[in-house]
Amino acid sequence: MASNTQKMLAAVLSQLQPQLNKYGPIDEPSTIYEGTRSENYLIGAVSIIIRRVDEGADAKEIYKEVNQYLNDRV
Repeated sequence: MASNTQKMLAAVLSQLQPQLNKYGPIDEPSTIYEGTRSENYLIGAVSIIIRRVDEGADAKEIYKEVNQYLNDRV
């Protein structure tokens, strides 16, 4: 059974499907942690946000982590 974070990731990615091709190869991560290692940096960023919210991180922490991730990848 899929976790709540995995369900959230699937829902967000389904809404972003038309745009995903622009940001790298599309892979369907089976876990939120696979999503954070995706070659597609949009999938990676969304996965980080969902994972960190689930862990209880505040918005400032999430912003810093996602910003660093995108600076390293883009």
